[in-house]
Amino acid sequence: MARKWFQLVGERGSDVTSATAVFVDIEDVFAFRDAVKAKFEDSHLAGIAAADLTVFANRAAYNVKQALEEDSPIGSFGGSEKDALIVQVPTQQSFVWKEPKPLVESIGAKWDFQNSLDLGNLSYAIGQHYQAWRDGKTDKRTHPLFVCLDGPGTGKSRLLDEFPNVLKQQVGVQGDPAMDELLQNAYTFKVTFENGTTDNYGISGPCEMIGTRMLYQLQDSLAWMAFAGQRTFHLDPSQAMTKLSEITGTALRKMCVILCVDNLQKLQHEAGSKNSQFYSAYATLCDLVNASKCWVIAIFSVTISQPLDDFLMVSPQWTEKLQTTSLKRPTINGADVFGPDDLFIMYCTSEATEDLRELPNSAVVDATCWEEYYGPFAARAFFTKSVPLPCINTSSQTQLEFVEGVDASCSARIAKKRLFTSLEDAYDKTKIPEQVLKRFHFNTGPR
Repeated sequence: MARKWFQLVGERGSDVTSATAVFVDIEDVFAFRDAVKAKFEDSHLAGIAAADLTVFANRAAYNVKQALEEDSPIGSFGGSEKDALIVQVPTQQSFVWKEPKPLVESIGAKWDFQNSLDLGNLSYAIGQHYQAWRDGKTDKRTHPLFVCLDGPGTGKSRLLDEFPNVLKQQVGVQGDPAMDELLQNAYTFKVTFENGTTDNYGISGPCEMIGTRMLYQLQDSLAWMAFAGQRTFHLDPSQAMTKLSEITGTALRKMCVILCVDNLQKLQHEAGSKNSQFYSAYATLCDLVNASKCWVIAIFSVTISQPLDDFLMVSPQWTEKLQTTSLKRPTINGADVFGPDDLFIMYCTSEATEDLRELPNSAVVDATCWEEYYGPFAARAFFTKSVPLPCINTSSQTQLEFVEGVDASCSARIAKKRLFTSLEDAYDKTKIPEQVLKRFHFNTGPR
């Protein structure tokens, strides 16, 4: 057996222990981590898995964050107290119940919700779903999965934002008192696959993609990239709901969870394949509404019908489609948002398509006729312009954050590490996923 010296440090580099040693039979990182975990499992490493420990050859390697791989041989590393291996311990994250952030944060979120839902059909579906869950039935034909299928910019995200309120204020009050009590005390999770969050930071599959995003809602100390990068937070939805039960003290059988998943079409799908991310995510949502210990009401949005149609061809799952509405003039508390002298500007930079051949490329549209121009898109204006990829070496941090998948911590890392000569150079220096870096060009000149 070989004796290996090591020192535990926290995520910010502070020493957790002084240098100490363990004996290992096999000199690789996997065996070494198990030995370290066994030595401190009742103290510094209580509740922390051996797999979540990060091992560095020495202090110099730690300073440049050059970690050893799981199957790396330790060899001569850790041979003395002076040249001890460094073992980084992840910070144990605390979780509390937090209301979800809205999926829509633009000015339109303040406008009165234009409810297009058929409350009669919705109330019936929710009532049947509750009775089947209460009676322990798991038949797919007795549990509805709600879906909002429509084109981009038609109000799907806003409908998902308002869906829990509709259930509590307009559906629950009409049904069984026990069902209403569950709805009034329901916990709502809002999960989105928009804005670059489909990037897979080692998360094994769509089931964990959803569960990890649910857990992410229960904290606010870590940004998404840092949170998703820690394997200990990769949970499936059932595990996330068990965590919710623990932190709220609510038994699973006395809990209602409303799960809203936005932009599911962002997940990869291959026609006819049961191994696609979309298919797996859809199957996960079906399992949740059909057989969870707590009462799960799930709704998701999607802009394309083919993946949905592929799934429904082979599954008897009760799928209840909800429609968005053709938007009318927006109001706030019933009052028209626009005054009589307001103008609506339509600005087009691309060539007019065949559908718009009778319209000018640019127009100032009077408030009395703007619906004629925009129809169901009256509540939205689109500014479309063909622009080159931004330069990773010269863009400001604000400009960097306009790129899908780049948040504030990511842009700060880019600004600190550049100049970059190539995508490979940027990846080596920043560890930002290549699929995000492909959204930049790498000109090293002044522009």
